[in-house]
Amino acid sequence: MAEYIISDTHFGHGNIIELGKRPFENVQRMNDLLIEKWNSRVTPRDTVYHLGDFGWKNTEYNLDILSRLRFKKLVLVCGNHDSAKTLRAFDQMGVQIQDYLEVATPKHNIRLCMFHYPLLEWNGFYRGAIHAHGHTHSKIFSEFPGRYNVCVEAIGYAPKSLATLETEHVEAVRIPQETRDGHEDHPRN
Repeated sequence: MAEYIISDTHFGHGNIIELGKRPFENVQRMNDLLIEKWNSRVTPRDTVYHLGDFGWKNTEYNLDILSRLRFKKLVLVCGNHDSAKTLRAFDQMGVQIQDYLEVATPKHNIRLCMFHYPLLEWNGFYRGAIHAHGHTHSKIFSEFPGRYNVCVEAIGYAPKSLATLETEHVEAVRIPQETRDGHEDHPRN
């Protein structure tokens, strides 16, 4: 089982093509490519953390898109465009709904704090913790040490594995071994 992270798919949102400078002719092509890229990486055994703004249209539309995506477990950290009605429907379909979430990375057990919006500091900030966010629609993956933008524009329109995120983080900041491993306060789902 692998774990993946993604944000701001905005399924069905026509204006996001221009706002996010997405390379699509229309919403259908955007949706089709996002679904194709998701399903080419994620298997029915995997967990996906989606950091908000799943879809733009009505609940039935979002449920149809959800039914076309592979995953064993989907955790949706709420974004500003995720309606209460869609969140209730997703919850009834077994999607775990969160406002904020912390997990540990797969290899080094580094705390990963997930929130839709970018934060200046997060739990474990001074101890090497990572923060993943969306919302900005920037094409830049990391503008700040330890903070990673996982909106689709920054990660190639496909879910990014937590193992890859962790490796890129460890290489970028060269975290000392004693900070990475052995802390009892790192959560693990």
